Amino acid sequence: MSEKSSTAKFIRGAFQVLISTIVIKILGFIFAIPLQRIIGDAGMAYYSAAYSIYALVLQISAAGIPLALSKLIAERLSVKDHKGAMALYVTGHRLITITGVLAFIVLFLGAPLIAYIQDNKDAAISIMAIAPCLLIVPHISAMRGLLQGHQYVGKSSNSQVWEQLIRVLTILVGAWAVFHWTHSIVWAAAAASFGAVTGAIAAWVSLRLSLIQLKIETKQLPRPQKKLVKVIIETSIPVSLASLVLPFSQFIDSLSVIRLLEMHGIDLQHSVKFYGMLTQALRIQGLPLAFATAIGLSCIPAIAHAYVRKEHHTVEQQVNLALRFTTILTIPAAVIFIVLAKPIAILFTQTASAWAVFAAISLMAIFAALEMTTTYILQASGKFLRPVRNMLIGLGIKLIANVIVIPMIGLFGAAVATVIGYAVSSTLNLLAVRRYTNTRLDTGLIFVRPFFTSLPMWLVMFVIHSLLIPHLAKYLPPAFATIFDIGITGIAGGYTYLLVARIFGVISQMEIQKMPIINRLLPKHLRV
Repeated sequence: MSEKSSTAKFIRGAFQVLISTIVIKILGFIFAIPLQRIIGDAGMAYYSAAYSIYALVLQISAAGIPLALSKLIAERLSVKDHKGAMALYVTGHRLITITGVLAFIVLFLGAPLIAYIQDNKDAAISIMAIAPCLLIVPHISAMRGLLQGHQYVGKSSNSQVWEQLIRVLTILVGAWAVFHWTHSIVWAAAAASFGAVTGAIAAWVSLRLSLIQLKIETKQLPRPQKKLVKVIIETSIPVSLASLVLPFSQFIDSLSVIRLLEMHGIDLQHSVKFYGMLTQALRIQGLPLAFATAIGLSCIPAIAHAYVRKEHHTVEQQVNLALRFTTILTIPAAVIFIVLAKPIAILFTQTASAWAVFAAISLMAIFAALEMTTTYILQASGKFLRPVRNMLIGLGIKLIANVIVIPMIGLFGAAVATVIGYAVSSTLNLLAVRRYTNTRLDTGLIFVRPFFTSLPMWLVMFVIHSLLIPHLAKYLPPAFATIFDIGITGIAGGYTYLLVARIFGVISQMEIQKMPIINRLLPKHLRV
């Protein structure tokens, strides 16, 4: 594969995943608003507690194996070893199924103890409701690893769209119906948690259809090979640990924030409510963080392929491209969330009191996205343990900052601590990428130009949000005015950024050509 075609395939795959990611996160935003109104902040705390521990257990038991498979399979395919690639898939599938069953047993039977440790006893039923998902995830994870190893990352991401769609429908319908019948927030939150199970079933169906369409045979396969178990485990364990940063960060918050808020002088009921607000702020940052995931899923097989073939210039090009795409997407996303922090806080928590938390968490998204992308790059280059070390350093600093800052300034301290932790770990990862891949990072293209490109965007949004919207809001119902503010200001800001980025070459002609939807949004004289 030529360098040009490799780059084009990377861009096309990343863009396909990006579009799917946007759809997934929009669905995530939509469900969070009515769900909060059905089960309230306390119910969101139960749901979030269940989902955070589920995500943590999932990362430990399963998440590293599909990423490891995508890397290992891509390496085998780069040297035309198709039989070896399928042997890796079969062995990995068997291994991940065993760990999934064990994780289900631990989560389901241990739910009361986990909820007690979290100081959130009513979350136990929600944890039990989400646990069966761990019996299905191994199968979809292995299939995603196989597709990604073949660099069909778009097909893999399509299954996530179906997963999210069915999950959201189950969450909203289930939570509403159960609350309507029982008037119990606890059981309604559990019904919402069960949405992960129905979503996983939908993903399995989608992935099976993709494998059939692509004629990737998964029936007459070689037997699992014991010698490959060691290879997969040695690769997947550090990958799993490095992927733990976000769920581990949320788990630290679930263990510490409520107690530390009580030390600040807030009673338990309000502390639980404030923790629910924090989880909402972290939830909306899932969109820019998912951008990094989309880029990372594309860069792992691409960089691994080039790394095995010792195409060092291609590796350097792919590294800079992955980092540049990360900042091109996350810096403007952070600007949007910072400018619109107050209406977003009102929309998601029905109060503007947490707007400063939402604004601060927006800065976290830039650092967290950089950490995720650089982690994927280091893993693709065979440096698995370095991002794990950096993650632990960042999480340690975050926990220390939590303990110091939250008792002093309350909930805003949790946001500040999160930003500090991610800033440290992402900086360490960037230094490691430069060292271990022997890559010269183009800081101008990666950081400087996206930052300055976002300034006109910020100005346009500030004018619309601060000067125009308040006048229009006088003639609109409050809820509609809030949605109108977010929609009009966000769209205007995003389109301004796109125009400025295209005019000043922040996005190249080739990149625009591989993103037809973006190309069609541009004025005719700027299209490729």
